[in-house]
This record gives sequence, structure tokens and C-alpha cells, in this order.
Amino acid sequence: MPRPKQFGLLRPEDYAWIDYVRNRDKKHQPLSNSDRQRLDRLRDRIQEVFEQLSHLAQSLPESQQEQIFTPAKICPLIYHWLGRHLKREERLERHYQLARMFFEWSLTLYREKLDRVTGHFLWGKFLEINEMIQSVIPERGYSAKTVNEKLVVEEIKKKP
Repeated sequence: MPRPKQFGLLRPEDYAWIDYVRNRDKKHQPLSNSDRQRLDRLRDRIQEVFEQLSHLAQSLPESQQEQIFTPAKICPLIYHWLGRHLKREERLERHYQLARMFFEWSLTLYREKLDRVTGHFLWGKFLEINEMIQSVIPERGYSAKTVNEKLVVEEIKKKP
């Protein structure tokens, strides 16, 4: 009897392997060639999943999206992306760049609601907060633009 097809990014054995990789990294121990290749394949699969999720968020009917992309379902992902589980000194620039991105992209959505309720009073406060965030986290880590009604995002890496 054939094994049932597994869905998802990780197989059950991947969880233990990821713990192994994390422990080696903490101890500054080098990885084997096969471990580095496996990580490279994992990064490729993750990128493919991101692209697929983006397509679903753009294309699925709202009746389906409201069942999939709920705050409760994506909260653990965002929580860990932002490093909320880490101590302040363990957070990296990447965590703050992601937080800045979420804030900036949320501003326009907030404005739609705020203008209807409070007019422009709160919008000025949001812009002040945004300026403070930009002064503390100057590097966004990406550039984004719309080309032919499609979002095009490029990663910006700091030069060494």
C-alpha cells in the first residue's frame, strides 16, 4: 500500500534535524556538506511556498481567504518572524525591519478607517510615529514597486 502523500513544507524528521542545525549554529560548529545542501533545498522550498501563498492571497475568493488567512492562524508565524519570543538583545536588525514594514504597509489601511472616524487628527500622529521608526530603523531591507499591477520586491543587502 503506498504511503499517503504528505502536505506541508516539513516532514516529521525535519523537525529534529532543524533542532540539530540550530544547536550546531549556537555552538559555532560547522555543518557538513550534506547539511548545507539540505538547508539550501529548504530555503528554495520556503521561497516557493511564499510565492504560492502570495498567489493564493491575491487570487482566492474572499470566502476562502477568510477561512485561511485569519489573524489567529497567522499570529504564531508573525510572532516568531518579529522575534517576539526572543530577549531584546537577541533580536536582529531583520526583526526590526520586518516590524517597520508591517507598520508602514498597515498605515494606509489604518488611514482608510481613521479618516472616516476621526478625520486627519490621528493621521498626523501616525506619521510622527512613522518618522520616529524610520530614524531608529533606517534600513528597510527591501524596495517594492508595482509593475503592471504586480508587486515587485527586491531585497537590499548592506554592502560589507
